[in-house]
Amino acid sequence: MLFRSTGSGVDVNETTALSAGAVKQAVRLLSQTMGMLPLHVYERVGTRDKQKQRAPGHPLYQVLHSRPNPEQTRMEFMSMMVGNHVMRGNAVAEIVRDAGGRVRELWPIPSHCVRMERDRQTRARTYWVNVRGEEKKLRADQVLHVPNFTMDGVWGRGLLDDAPEAIGTMIAAERSGANLDRKSTRLNSSHSQQSRMPSSA
Repeated sequence: MLFRSTGSGVDVNETTALSAGAVKQAVRLLSQTMGMLPLHVYERVGTRDKQKQRAPGHPLYQVLHSRPNPEQTRMEFMSMMVGNHVMRGNAVAEIVRDAGGRVRELWPIPSHCVRMERDRQTRARTYWVNVRGEEKKLRADQVLHVPNFTMDGVWGRGLLDDAPEAIGTMIAAERSGANLDRKSTRLNSSHSQQSRMPSSA
């Protein structure tokens, strides 16, 4: 996991960033709130675009609304996707289809394990996933990719890209405050012990 050096002297990556109370609470609030929201599939009815109704019989309904994969609930899946989206700028999941081409499972992938390439001639996207040292190639139709704010229209940017200095300063301030409290506690303890010592005759 790459670190970003900052002027505060704190190297910032995902782990150190989440050690900052404000960052952790903000990311947790966003990811868990989005994870709790219902996710329904709708279909158009009639000739007007605004006329729609829920489509529980659609193949995607159970995947998006209830169980994206055998190991995760919808809330767990969405929380992980939103957390990656905020921190790293990209939410990525592998799409698993059945023999008929219908989506049956969605497996989230930590976005720092993914790199994307675009063919210069065909403009087709290819995703390379590296987990535990093993690299896997996925076509664009095998990947659900939701980028955050992006400068190139392809790969998103997150807090670790755009706010490392602010996060580093926050962590440095928290560490400084903790050190000051620790020194103050030691000083008070020493003073208290001295005040209890009997004076020499």
